[in-house]
Formats: sequence, C-alpha cells, structure tokens
Amino acid sequence: MFPIFSKTISLHGAANSMQGGRKENQDDLGFIDTPLGFLFVVCDGMGGGPGGKTASAIAKQEIARHLNSCNQLTPRKQALRIAVAKANDALNAAMAANKELRGMGTTVVAILINSESAIVCHAGDSRCYRMHGRLMLFRTQDHSLVGELVRKKVMTEEEARVSPQSNVISKSLGSKTDHNPDIEEMGYRKGDRFILCTDGVWGSMPHKKLLKFFAAKGQTANVVGSISSEVDRLGFAKGGHHDNHTIAIIEMDCNSKLHDKWYKMMLTAICGIAALAAFIIGICLYRGSAGNDTASIGNTPQESGKALHIGNGPAATPSQTDGKITENLSDKNLLKDVNDTTKKKDEAADGDNKGNASTADNKKADADKKADTERKANVDKNADSGKHPAADKNGSKDNKDAGKGKKTVAYGDPAKFKTSVNQALTALDNMLGYHNGNEKKTKEQKGLHADKVIKAIQNIKALCGKQREPEVNGVLAYAKKNKTAMAEVSKGSKSYGSSPKAQGIIKKIKEKLEKIKNNTK
Repeated sequence: MFPIFSKTISLHGAANSMQGGRKENQDDLGFIDTPLGFLFVVCDGMGGGPGGKTASAIAKQEIARHLNSCNQLTPRKQALRIAVAKANDALNAAMAANKELRGMGTTVVAILINSESAIVCHAGDSRCYRMHGRLMLFRTQDHSLVGELVRKKVMTEEEARVSPQSNVISKSLGSKTDHNPDIEEMGYRKGDRFILCTDGVWGSMPHKKLLKFFAAKGQTANVVGSISSEVDRLGFAKGGHHDNHTIAIIEMDCNSKLHDKWYKMMLTAICGIAALAAFIIGICLYRGSAGNDTASIGNTPQESGKALHIGNGPAATPSQTDGKITENLSDKNLLKDVNDTTKKKDEAADGDNKGNASTADNKKADADKKADTERKANVDKNADSGKHPAADKNGSKDNKDAGKGKKTVAYGDPAKFKTSVNQALTALDNMLGYHNGNEKKTKEQKGLHADKVIKAIQNIKALCGKQREPEVNGVLAYAKKNKTAMAEVSKGSKSYGSSPKAQGIIKKIKEKLEKIKNNTK
C-alpha cells in the first residue's frame, strides 16, 4: 500500500498490488508528474516464465518515459497513443532479443490528468471507473471475447465475469493483431474518484458489490485496503488460486475546466426542477387569488434551491455543481396579467349567458332532434350491411379498432421482435467465429455457445406474438434437438476443421430465422 500525490494537480489517493494465489505478481503500476499532467499507469502482464512480469514493467516504464519527454504543447491524446505504440515496440524488441520472453504481453490502463480534463487510455481488460458518490459515471469497455458478447447482448455482465473464456483478450500490448488503445477525455468534479484496477479485482465479485466498495466513504487508503482484503478473502475461500490484483483510487480535490455531458445534464435538470416548482407555485397562487375577490397578490417568496438526486447517488446541491437555480417565475406582474385576461373572459361569458338563455334552449331542442334522426339513419344503414350498431356514442369500439387490437397481440412489437432475431443471428455468427479458431475446445466450452443460441431463440419466442409462435417453436425445437451436434462445429482434431453437419444445422437455423424476420412487417 502506498499513497498517491501530485505537485501539479490537486488530488490524493492510494494504491495496492497483491500477489493473490499465484507464484508471482505480474501486475505493475506507477505514477509521475509529466509536462502534460499527472500520469498513473496500471499493467497486467501475460506470458509464462519471466514474460508477464517483464512485459508489464517494460510497458509502464516506456509510457511514463515518453510522456515525461513531451513538451506542454503536445496534444495529450496524441502523446498517449504514441506512448502506447512505443511500449509495444519495446516489448517486440525484447522478445526478439530473448527467446524466453516470446509470447509475452500486457494489458494497460492509464489516466492523464491536468486542470483541463482527464484522459483515459486502455487496451485489454484492465479497467478505469469514474465514481461520483455512489453513482458510476464512466467505465472502460473490456477488449475481450466475453466483453464483445456482452456488448452484443449475447451474454450478461455476470455471465461474462464467471465465464471460462473471460481470459481471452482481443487487444493488448505485445499482440501481433491489435494494440491500438481506446482513448476518452472527460471532465471531473471535486470529490470524483477514478479507480484503476486489473481483472483480479473486478473479476473477484459481482458488479454491484464492487461498486459499493468503490463508493465507500472514508480515506482512500482504507477503501483500497478493504478491497484488497476482500479479494484475498474470497480467493483463499475458493482454494487460493486467485489472480494477482491491483487497485488504485485517485480522488479529485478540484474541478476541471471541461464540463462533461453528465455535469451539463445535471445542471439542466436542476434548472428544470426549479422552473417547474416555480410554475406550480404560480398556479397555486393564481387559483387562490381567483377564489377570493378581496385577496391581494403580493410578492411571493423565492423558492429555495432544491437538491437533485440522481439514481442512488448522493444529492447534488447547487454549491456542489456550481449551478444556479432559475429565478422564481411566480412574479406579481405575471400573475396580474393572467388574472386580468381570465377576468375579461369570464365577464364575456357571463354576458353571453344572460343574453342568450332562451336561444340555448332552442338550440338544445334542435340538436336533440338532429341526433335522433342520425341515430335512426345509422340503424338502417347497419341493418342493410349486416352490422350491429354501436350501443351508444361512448360505448364499445367498432370492428376496425377491435381488429387492430387483436393484430397487435397476435404479432407482437415488430421492432423488438426484429431486434431479438438479430441477436440470435449474432449468437450464431459468434458461435461459428469462436469455434473456427485454431484452438482445441472442451466439451463445456462448445456447449456454452450452443446454450446462448437456444437462449436467444427463447427470447424471440417471448416477443413473437401468437401468430408467429408456431414457426418460432419449430426453430426452437430443432435447435434443442440438435444442440449436441451443433456444438461440434469445431471437431477438435489436429487440423481443427469444422464439422459439415454442425455447419449445416447452424445454416438451417439462420435461414429459418431470416425467413421469419423477412415476413415481419
């Protein structure tokens, strides 16, 4: 455990890195004040032997070295991207020079903070969170197989966390395929926490439980210590084979110049609530004055600034957000104009009522006579066409409206239905892409994606409506019947060839779903 501090920006924090149940700790972390702001880096190494530990150390050093060599005019996003590229080059050079290091790699998550904003850069499944009280405002998206399945809604966050494929990384430093990081800039407010951690932390417990730890009140060192202890407790309770786990909490003691979307939305909501409250008060005062001829309308007291509570987070007051409460709209002159206009309308209505009392009686008689004539004509018309007349003017719906209601129930919501079909087609494509990889899969791994396909089709059934249900039931029954054969899309032989039978099953399911989707208007 060690404290986090900076001489260039007002912040404080704490960090810790633990070995867990592994032979060595392949995680690495560090921070430094650079010409572009305060930099914090967390890396999670991969590779046997000395590879993982070496990879994370090299990446951390190269990123810090490059940013520290920049001048203050260098664009910060560009500097971070170049720093990651240089770290990747350094890893490749080390692997070329030492055969024992070949195959090593590392994830990386870094944050660069100055008075303007915070910039988050990451590649792999090490994460950065931004918390405001109990509210999570930001979280990086994992570059992994299960992370992609979560984004496509084939898998839930919790399913991904405990999946056997959770360690399959799609982007990392040292990778021959893709090492380009995701980079995002955001503002921050006083009291915001940026939490950087490896998968050994976020993968150890459910997401909701983790966020409660992140939002815990108290000194950052105590929060970091309690999280590290809980990860170890959970790991040793399951046999003591849990991963290295590294966490850093950086708490801001100032506001950035950049106001992000969340901050602007909060200010808009506060102003909107204040304006609505003022409007309601104005209406109440107007009604009260309208019911009392002798009541005089004076200046009403200003509505006090009410706190805005977003989600489960703490109330945000005007002082916390630097926002201004919109002034009260219950103004004396505004109410006077409303009352004058209403009074004139009432007087005009009274005059019309007094001068036309007898005329109104005559008009009512004429209207009753006309309605009776139209009612008889409708009865005759409906009798000729074989239809029954409506019970009364406000009675039951006509046949056309009733038909529309039945159609909606029978066919369901077309947009939601098509979305569910697309998700099932994506699950089938993911199954093909996953199993055609050059890697032997276990029986459980094969069955996992087959289960996802069946679950996606069951979701279609829930949204399809009665008219499409027989077709969907047919596809579902076919998929369940051929689940085992479908899962054998990768034979697992030396050539890792695909099974023609499984390919045919998947193709047939896709064709059936496409047909159902295309027949949906």
